[in-house]
Amino acid sequence: MRMMVLICRLTISRFEFGIILVYFYICDRTSIFAESKKVRIKSILLLNLDTLSRVARDLM
Repeated sequence: MRMMVLICRLTISRFEFGIILVYFYICDRTSIFAESKKVRIKSILLLNLDTLSRVARDLM
């Protein structure tokens, strides 16, 4: 039973992460939303990656 709950949580986590990736792809690569100047700041990218890795580590 415990293993089944763990597998379900992992599946849901992967699904949620996939939804987030699809959302970012749509925002970045398509013209569905209003076009704007895209600004990429390296420090914000690193902060987001660090936060994402900490959340992923907490899920394990």
